[in-house]
Amino acid sequence: MRRPLFQGGWKRPVPRHPYRDTLILYGAIAAILVAITAATGRYKALIVVVVAFIAASIYSCWYWRDRLRERDEEERG
Repeated sequence: MRRPLFQGGWKRPVPRHPYRDTLILYGAIAAILVAITAATGRYKALIVVVVAFIAASIYSCWYWRDRLRERDEEERG
């Protein structure tokens, strides 16, 4: 019998510093986008970059919090 391809989902191992690593990555992407928008003179796009950075950071922190809770529950029980 064949198993579904992604039965367990996309769960990778939890990194040692998930919050820090994620925020550094998003910060680097935001810095690149800020530099591009400043170079092209589209300063209104800076608002979009900041909002996208904040939204992505909030979602990622929420995601990692849930993953860490799952991992702790599996280790306990």
